[in-house]
Amino acid sequence: MTHIGRNDPCGCGSGEKYKKCCGKGNVLSLSHTLEKELDEILLDMLGFAMNYYQHELERSLGTYYQAFNVPDRDKEIARVFGSIWFITSVELGDSTILSKYLDKQANRHRPRVKDILNKWKTVRPSVGVIEHQNSDQSIVVKDLFSNKVQNVKVLEEDLQVESGSLLLAAIFPAVENSIVLGPFIEVPPVISKQLEQAVISLYEGSEIGDPQEFMSELFLDVLNLFMSVFTEEGVWNSEAHKEVADHFLEFMMDQGRDDEAVLDLGVTLWGKYCSRKNPSIKKPEIYVAALIYLVDKLVPFGGYFTQKELAEQFRVSSASISSRFKEMQDALEAEVDQLQGLREKAELDVYREKFEHNVQSNPLIPKAALERELLQLQREINEQNFESMDQIQEFLTNRMNPKPAKKKLSKKERAQELLFDAYEAAGKKRVQLAKEALKLYPNSPDAFNILAESERNLEERLSLYKAGLEAGEKELGKSFFNQNKGHFWGLTETRPYMRVKFLYAALLQDMGMVKEAISQYEELLMLNPMDNQGVRYELFGAYVQSGHIQKANALLNEYKEDSTAHGAFNSLLIEYEINGITPKTKRLVKRAKDVNPYVIDYLTGSKQIPKQHVDSFIFGSESEAAAYVLEHRHLWERNKELVEWLRRQA
Repeated sequence: MTHIGRNDPCGCGSGEKYKKCCGKGNVLSLSHTLEKELDEILLDMLGFAMNYYQHELERSLGTYYQAFNVPDRDKEIARVFGSIWFITSVELGDSTILSKYLDKQANRHRPRVKDILNKWKTVRPSVGVIEHQNSDQSIVVKDLFSNKVQNVKVLEEDLQVESGSLLLAAIFPAVENSIVLGPFIEVPPVISKQLEQAVISLYEGSEIGDPQEFMSELFLDVLNLFMSVFTEEGVWNSEAHKEVADHFLEFMMDQGRDDEAVLDLGVTLWGKYCSRKNPSIKKPEIYVAALIYLVDKLVPFGGYFTQKELAEQFRVSSASISSRFKEMQDALEAEVDQLQGLREKAELDVYREKFEHNVQSNPLIPKAALERELLQLQREINEQNFESMDQIQEFLTNRMNPKPAKKKLSKKERAQELLFDAYEAAGKKRVQLAKEALKLYPNSPDAFNILAESERNLEERLSLYKAGLEAGEKELGKSFFNQNKGHFWGLTETRPYMRVKFLYAALLQDMGMVKEAISQYEELLMLNPMDNQGVRYELFGAYVQSGHIQKANALLNEYKEDSTAHGAFNSLLIEYEINGITPKTKRLVKRAKDVNPYVIDYLTGSKQIPKQHVDSFIFGSESEAAAYVLEHRHLWERNKELVEWLRRQA
């Protein structure tokens, strides 16, 4: 590491002496300081991606699950690595989520950090061979395609890796060591050569000359190869190793624990343990019992077996099971830590799912029951004095048990509970609950939402939405708006206000008050530039409807979505509105057809437009085309010459 004297210029580029900048109080390692800062930036970037792009991420992963027929047991791991690929490699508009985050953070970091972050924009997941592990636990990795060698810092304490293992990870340059985004997949040498050849064959068959572009475009294929290694029959170092695996499977199935995910987990962990430790087995029953106990500790809602019960079942001592269990736990520490985290999340997900059934399907209202549970969790967490994330995770896991007695709720909290009940109710009951909530707490925007949706008179409905808007503004307060403008949607308490404002704007537009609607839409985007609500699509239509074509064009450029029907066909529409039919119009038609070949058939009447709203779709599909035309048909109807020209082109 580089050590700096207290009176030397600080290496961060601030111009200050080191003792007055990064080295206040003592002589520290600048490398350590910067690496810690970079670690924190990576974590913050993951939070940014999950907060603002979770919908797009889930939609993309859903397509992957379908295309590769990913079994349920593998979806959680696929989601983790698919998310890393999506964040670093998939362009949303003109840049990746990683680039969007780094651009927003550009002026918040010291020059040395900014130089490193600029290199991050080109990082993609990669495949490498582990050459060896250093004494400081960093690992030396050689890229499979470029042969570039990097020192990679390993975050897990006491993690042991094997030379010759194949690694799948997103590796980011740092100071002296590189760092890894999220977890990584390590395939042991006993089976890595076969996988290495499969990856190289996929690359050569793709005819993509650039390895980085190959990993961007075909990462999911590569991930599928890595995951298949752990679902196919393993290669055992000895007959005794295979015997333990067979006995494990036999026992679990006899006990009714025949879930494929559990069985695969046990065989995979045993295979990794054998690869790393190559145990000499004299009594297989001890290892079988220890493996069963390990797996039982790692699966959601486990606890089926105690060491004493297993000792009696296999006629061995509890002490011998305990000893082998600890050996396995130590050798598989990274996997165990990761699986424990997945287990806790899975248990929490199951807990949440209890509240997600039978919820109203209004597309502008997220699942009320889930939001209710999130608010309740937030209340309970705020009442505690947690000192670490581990304590919070333990609390969430314990919460899976029968609920503790709740404290008495405030009038505001009671009103919100009534509103969650209202969203799950229907008809008169729904309206009655909203009225009761309003009596308890007048500043409840969601109460006005529910009352408005049941009102047939448009003027009265508009008044109710406006009252809800004013209630939300009063509830949050002016200072809250000033402090949190720019990331409103990330704060759960803002969502009732954001909903009523969106609904108010949409009704203004429907009633012909487009100018007023535009004002509301623009304010929504100022509060939440990431636009989790899809405001930009409504605002685009309002701009075109009111003749603000240049503003509509600027909006398209701000939210570039050229790979979607919205982006491609709206760009075509704007080009025609500004310049008519030009050579560029013709190029945009070709590109739009490449993005989604079904839209033009709907626009020209060759295919009948569905009457029902399309709740979900896959990019490039007929359902995406129907969703687009249902939303923007009125904009195309004002350009009949363009539609007729498209009909002739078809």
